[in-house]
Amino acid sequence: MATVQDILRLAKSAVPLSQASLAGPSNALSNVLESVNVSQLESLIDSAFSSGVLADFVRAVLFHVGVGTTSSQKRVGVLEKCIRLLNLGQVDGKVAANVLQLCANEIDKIESSSCPRLLHEVLNCLSTKTSPSLSLPMSALPSLFKTIELVPALLAGACKSSKPLVSRNEAGDMLDPMASTDYRQYILRRMCQSSWPRVAVTPMATMFRELNLSEAELQMALGKLLRQLKHTDIQELPSLVYQLLLLGAKAQKRDALVTGIVDHFGNLDAIVAKTKSDDPSESMDLLLSQEVERKLDFATLMEIEGTVLLHFSFALRQDVTLGQNLLQLFKSSKIQFSPFSLALILSLSRTRRFEQPVMEFIKMSLLNSLNLAQRRAQSQWLCDLTDQVESVLHLQPFKALCNVFVKTVERSIYGWEYITHSLVQIGVMLLDSDKKSDQKPSRVDSEIDSLSSLAVSLLSATFKAHESVRTDILEQILSRVMTSAENVIVYLDLLEMIAHRQPLLLLQHLQRVKEAVEYLPHLTPVAASALIRGLIPLIRLRHDMHDYMVLVLRKAIFSREENARAVALQSFLQLLNGFSSVNLSASRFSLSQSSSSQREASSYNVDKDTYNRFLFETLSFLRKCFGQQSSVRQALYQGLCEMYYSQPNVQPVILDLLLPHFLRYVDDSMESSCLNFSLCLEKETGKLLEPLHLLIHFLQRCVRFHQPAGRNVDLFEEEDGDSIVESGNAMKLRSMLGELVERMSATSLEDLGLDPHLDISVPRQFYTASLLMQCCVVLLDYAVATVAKGPRLQDAIVSLFKKYLHIRDLMTQPVKTNAAKTNKANKTNNKSTKK
Repeated sequence: MATVQDILRLAKSAVPLSQASLAGPSNALSNVLESVNVSQLESLIDSAFSSGVLADFVRAVLFHVGVGTTSSQKRVGVLEKCIRLLNLGQVDGKVAANVLQLCANEIDKIESSSCPRLLHEVLNCLSTKTSPSLSLPMSALPSLFKTIELVPALLAGACKSSKPLVSRNEAGDMLDPMASTDYRQYILRRMCQSSWPRVAVTPMATMFRELNLSEAELQMALGKLLRQLKHTDIQELPSLVYQLLLLGAKAQKRDALVTGIVDHFGNLDAIVAKTKSDDPSESMDLLLSQEVERKLDFATLMEIEGTVLLHFSFALRQDVTLGQNLLQLFKSSKIQFSPFSLALILSLSRTRRFEQPVMEFIKMSLLNSLNLAQRRAQSQWLCDLTDQVESVLHLQPFKALCNVFVKTVERSIYGWEYITHSLVQIGVMLLDSDKKSDQKPSRVDSEIDSLSSLAVSLLSATFKAHESVRTDILEQILSRVMTSAENVIVYLDLLEMIAHRQPLLLLQHLQRVKEAVEYLPHLTPVAASALIRGLIPLIRLRHDMHDYMVLVLRKAIFSREENARAVALQSFLQLLNGFSSVNLSASRFSLSQSSSSQREASSYNVDKDTYNRFLFETLSFLRKCFGQQSSVRQALYQGLCEMYYSQPNVQPVILDLLLPHFLRYVDDSMESSCLNFSLCLEKETGKLLEPLHLLIHFLQRCVRFHQPAGRNVDLFEEEDGDSIVESGNAMKLRSMLGELVERMSATSLEDLGLDPHLDISVPRQFYTASLLMQCCVVLLDYAVATVAKGPRLQDAIVSLFKKYLHIRDLMTQPVKTNAAKTNKANKTNNKSTKK
C-alpha cells in the first residue's frame, strides 16, 4: 500500500481529474487511489494528520479519487473522516479552514443519499456527551465547530433527493426512511433540541442565517438561541447579538428577540449589582454557568453592553421596522426602563425619524410617574395601593426612573458615547417643560423631586463625564440668559451646579461666559441673583472674571432703567457675600460631589488684601445708590441688613457707610423737630424718595445686635462665640436713637410737619403722614426693646403710640367721609332716575 509521502510525490506531477480530458489517460496517482479502500484511506489521513500535511494530502486525494461508484464512496469516506477529525478540535486553525474549504467544495459532487451520513457526523459536535469542548483549551475552541458551516450545503443536498432518506439519531440508531421535507424538519428539531456547548452558540447562529427558514422555523431557531444566551461566554455576547439581529431581520415577529436580549442584559446588571452589594439574602432567579459568572465584572459588562448597543444602533438605522417594534415594546410596557434599555431607546432616537416620538415617550413616562408619586404623597389611600396602581398603569416609580437616568450617565463613559447627545436632548427637553420663571431657585443638592431637578442632575453629570457635549450644554444655558427666557431660572440652577462641582472645566469656556455676563442687567432680580450665585466660583478663581463683572455692574449702576440699577445693587451685595463666605460651595454640595471636586470647592480662599480692595471698591459704588429711587434704596438697606447679621467682620464698615447718610435727615438746629421729612420727598411730585423708616429700622437693628466688648475688631477675625466690639459709630448711633425716641415723643404733629387738615389726595401730605406713622412704629419697637425701663420711658412709649393712632385716624377718616358722600350722591341719583 502506498504511503502518504508517495501520494504527495505523485500529486506534484499528476494532472487533476478536472483536466484529464486534455491530458490523456489517467495518471499514476488515480491508479494508486483506486487500489486503496476506504479503511486504508482513513488510516492514511490519520498518518497525514500526524505528519502535519493533512490539508495537502486531502487535496491530493479529492482531486484524483475518480468519479465511479466506488470512488464516490471513497470521497464520502474522506469527507466523513475529515469532519470527524475537525470535530475533535485538534486541527490547527489555518489547516482546519483549508480542510473545511476542500470539504465544502466536494459536497456538490456526492450523492444526495450520502448527505445525511455526513450531516449526522457534523451534528455530533453539538452533543454535550460526545463534544470534547469542555476538555480543550480556549485556543482550540474556535476551530472546533467549524464543521457547522457545512450544514446548509449538506441539508440542501439531502433535500434534493427524490428518494426517502435514511439517517441516524443522536444515539447512532437507524431511523425509518423519511421524505426530504420530513428529514429537513427532523434535522432542525434535532439542532434546536440539543444541548449545545456554550462556544457553539455563535457558530450555530451564523449557520442558521445561511438556511432558508420559514417563519415558524425561524422563530424556533431564535427561541433556541435566546435560551442559550445565559450559557454563552461573556466575551462572545456582542458577536452573538450581532448574528441574532441579522437572523431576526428575516422574521416578521421580532418582539421575543428584542425582549429576550434586553431581559438578559437586565439580568446581568442585576447579578453585578448583587455582587457589588454582596448581600447573600438577595435571591436571584438567574441561571448562569459558573464560568460565565466568574468572568462577570462591572467594567467588562459595561464594555460588552457598549458594543452590543453599537450593533443595535447600526441595525436600527438599517431596519425601520425594528425601530418601530422597539418603540412599541416600550409603549406597551413589555420592556421596562433600565440603564441598558434606556441606552437602547436613546440609540433609536439618533435616527431622525424616531427622534421626536422617542423623546415624547420618555417625557410622558417621567411625567406620568411623577404625577402618580405626587398624588400618592397627598393620599394615604393611594399610598397603600402603590404597587397595585403601578402594576395596573404599567408605571415605574419616579425615584426608580431617576436612578435609571443617573446610572445611564455614569455608564456612558464605558463606550456609550454615541448616546450622550440624546442625553443632552432629554435634559434640555425636561428643563423646557418646567414653566417656572421668577420663582425661588431650588437647592440643587436637594432630592430629585421634579423633572427640572432630574434634568439639572442629568446635564451636570453629562457635562462632567463627556467633553464632546460641554459646549452644547453651555450654549443651551447661555442662550436662555441672553434671550431672558421664561424658564431661565432652571437653566441657571444647572449653571450653579456645574460651577460649584466642576469650576475648572467651566473655566475652559470663560470667554463665552463673559459674553453672557453682559446681559446681566437685563435679567429679573431673581434670575440675576441665580446667575451671580453660579459665577461666584469662577470669580474667586480668576481675577479677570471679577474685574469684568465689576465693569458690567458699574455700567448698570448708572443705567437709566431702574431694573438694571436694582440688579447691579443686588449683584454687588451678593458678590460681597460670596467673597466673604470662603467655604460656601463646599458645604452646599458636599453630599453629591466627588472628593476632588470638594478640594477644588474648598480652595476658593480670598486673601485679605484682595477682599479689602474689593470691599471698599464696592462700597464706593453702593454709596451712589443713596441718590437713586426709593425702591433701589429699599433694596440697599435690606441687603446691607442681611449682610450685617451674617458677616460680623464688615459691620463697622457698613455703619461707616450708613451713619453719614442718616445724619442728613437729622436736624439738630431745629428746636422742636428732630427729623427733616421734607428731604425725604421729591420737590416736584411730593412722592417718597427716601424710605427713612426702613433706614431707622435697619440702624436700630444694628444697635440691638451689638454687645459691647473690650477688644478691637479685625475684618478677617473669626468669631469665637463673643460679639464684636461696639465701634464709635455704634455707640454714637445708640445715643442718637435714644435721643430720637425722646424728642419724637415730645414733639407735636404740627411741629413734625403734618397738616392738621390732612388731605390724602395730595401726594405730599399723604407720603408725609405715611412716613411719619411708620417712623413712629419703628421707634416704638426700638423703645420697647432696648431703652432702660422707667417712668420716663413709659411716657415716651405712650406718646409715640398716641401719635401713631392719631395719624392713622387722620389717614382713614377722609376716606370714610368721601365714601359717605359718594353713597349719598348715588342715592340721590337713583331717586331722580325713578321719578
